[in-house]
Amino acid sequence: MNYAIIEGKKTMPQKQLKGKCISCGSEMIAKCGDVKLHHWAHKGKRHCDPWWENETEWHRGWKNLFPEDWREVPSKDENGVKHIADIKRPDGFFIEFQNSAISIEEVESRNLFYKNLVWVVNGCRSVLDLEKSIRFSGLITCEGIVDVTSMGLRVCNKWKKLASHIFIDFKDNSSDGRKRIFYLISVDKCDLLCELQVEDFVLMAKSRGGMKPFIQKAHKLKDEVIKSIDEKIAIENENKRKRREWEKKFIDPFR
Repeated sequence: MNYAIIEGKKTMPQKQLKGKCISCGSEMIAKCGDVKLHHWAHKGKRHCDPWWENETEWHRGWKNLFPEDWREVPSKDENGVKHIADIKRPDGFFIEFQNSAISIEEVESRNLFYKNLVWVVNGCRSVLDLEKSIRFSGLITCEGIVDVTSMGLRVCNKWKKLASHIFIDFKDNSSDGRKRIFYLISVDKCDLLCELQVEDFVLMAKSRGGMKPFIQKAHKLKDEVIKSIDEKIAIENENKRKRREWEKKFIDPFR
């Protein structure tokens, strides 16, 4: 964890400091070695939140884009169960940053617990996905959308069935050099990724309802892509029908 409570305040780890867990209140010890990221650890036991994962530079970089009092906020459901959210806006909007492997059951549990939840997923865990993401960078339309259906990205195949709002971070930049992520839209016919600058994502996430216009636009683009695919399929089917009629008329009699 990046924070513990000392004298009623959220405090970052420093050597020899001791504090209290922001969730369960038990004693925390600052771990400030030379190998791992500086962090707080429970004294003599594992983390009190089973959903918590060891933090990476990737996690911390994302969290630091948001106000400090939104980071690592304990939340409790109607049964008294507590979990620590990566980001919790004061109005109950949540963001989870997922780097490590995670089970379907846990994703579903988090969706149910947090309700208003947006996921940001590290898309670089698979070397194959990373290589493919470099290729599709040149295929993004002027509207910022790319059809990755035929690429079979592992991260898309896993996450498209797990949550409503998923953003994937391939740790790359757009043509103007700004960091970006991709909003995943998936239906039976295709997997689409919609480009969004990280700074715009953060601005939207900080404002109430700020992400709604982008998500609406993304789904509108999805509908346009699906319509285009349907039209191509219809043309192909019509051409096949005409070809078959021609074969019946001119070829079949001589077979």
